[in-house]
Amino acid sequence: MSGIDVQPRHATYRCDGNQTLVVENQRSSVLLVDPQGENVTLPASPAAQQTRYGLTGYALVLEGRDALYMKGGKPPVNCRR
Repeated sequence: MSGIDVQPRHATYRCDGNQTLVVENQRSSVLLVDPQGENVTLPASPAAQQTRYGLTGYALVLEGRDALYMKGGKPPVNCRR
């Protein structure tokens, strides 16, 4: 592909503070287990995206081997696979 790093279907990310983020990428949405152990399903946002996902209070941005996870009321978490 033209330099685009395709996200794997299943990935485990190591995050700030020795936390873990587990992501199952379904392209139009992601299922994840966040660093607090919460199961969350986030749709692509906007719908055609394959790197940005979110719902009110939650957001996930995937870029190459990096992930940025944001959850309302918590500081953003930087992660890397």
